[in-house]
Amino acid sequence: MRNKKRKQEAASAYEKVFDALSLPKTAAGLTTTVTITGKDSILVEGYRGIIKYSDTLVLLNAPKYIIRITGVDLEITEIACEYISLRGVIAALEYTH
Repeated sequence: MRNKKRKQEAASAYEKVFDALSLPKTAAGLTTTVTITGKDSILVEGYRGIIKYSDTLVLLNAPKYIIRITGVDLEITEIACEYISLRGVIAALEYTH
């Protein structure tokens, strides 16, 4: 229990530093931003990794949850440490724990 409390305190201190310096939390990996443009383009900033990838399902690891994107003809158009961009017919976007 103590270990969990210490991790929460450390995360809170980390967030306070980024707030004080007016730095984006996505750069620190503290939050995730999802931008959907129309029904065929999605940009996810602040993700931590790809769990599963197919042309109908993409699972992404985010700091506090799993992002589930379902659709048709999904493909990665751009990928970097900080963000991932997908294209295809997006049917649904879900957040799960």
